[in-house]
Amino acid sequence: MLDVSSLALHMPASLTDTFRLLDLCGVLLNGILGGLIARRKNFDLVGFVVLAMLTATAGGILRDVMIQAGPPFALTDPYYLYTACLGATVAWFVPLTSRPTRRLLVVADAVILGCWAATGASKALTHGLGVMPALLLGCLTAIGGSMIRDVAVGETPAVFGGNKLYAIPALIAAGTQVLAVKAGVADAHAMLVSTAVGAGLCVLAYWRSWQLPVIADLCLDEFTDHGHCGVLADDGRVDNDATLTRYEQMAVVLAAAGATMTGQLLKAWVDPAPAAREFSARAFGMSQPASWTQQTYLGTATLLAYLEPDPAVEWTLARAEQLLTRIRETLSAL
Repeated sequence: MLDVSSLALHMPASLTDTFRLLDLCGVLLNGILGGLIARRKNFDLVGFVVLAMLTATAGGILRDVMIQAGPPFALTDPYYLYTACLGATVAWFVPLTSRPTRRLLVVADAVILGCWAATGASKALTHGLGVMPALLLGCLTAIGGSMIRDVAVGETPAVFGGNKLYAIPALIAAGTQVLAVKAGVADAHAMLVSTAVGAGLCVLAYWRSWQLPVIADLCLDEFTDHGHCGVLADDGRVDNDATLTRYEQMAVVLAAAGATMTGQLLKAWVDPAPAAREFSARAFGMSQPASWTQQTYLGTATLLAYLEPDPAVEWTLARAEQLLTRIRETLSAL
């Protein structure tokens, strides 16, 4: 949410009026979005109004409280609370379920997201805060209201994952604002560019269904007295064949649900250096030390853990070929 009084010192009057109008439109829009959540939850009119106010003003109020620059702007300018209540009233009387309406709400919400993220970052810089606080307050201004609303209705905030990118466009918009201001760009022009960047990324994320990677764990946990994991045979030992079948099924289900990586893949993506770093170790019962990379070591450990060596199983070439066939079938299914 925008604090026009702090921006008036840095903007021409025409731009100040434009951003004020855009800000009030954002309050109205988020009031409607909060009301739509209340409609989905079958709340009464009080629930509509409370969720509308939380969605529309909580992010800006929390930002102003953290900056400690006087009373929150949403509480000193009566238009904001009235506009949020107007949004709740619209959601109360109008279902807004048609496809064109939903698309319009997405585009409008994207514009407001970029504007509020840029505003939060700009206000943080105006009050002498650094880059990281500016990024934090930019994101908080843009998505704080929706997060608090989700918590209020007993749901995990949607920005925490499993949905199209929303917090990331806000972060990039806030970062664009910070970089532009630090580079000497006028605050008004920086806000226009940052708003466009945030809105564009948000619309693209919705259109292309962009999501952050999801990490999943492929494991059958140990609930046995011998510490090995897997499907147990009648005599209590791990049945390797049945266990591998379960792993295949789990991998296909996790991939179909949207899982994209495991913990080690994520680590290699963030820091590729370990892929080239070697170390010497006498591992897995080897008689002599050998040279390993982290990936080959972990891959070998994972493979051996999945195979669960069993003295009763004889590893012939035919059995190895059968295992490779299963691996190929699993990979093709993914």
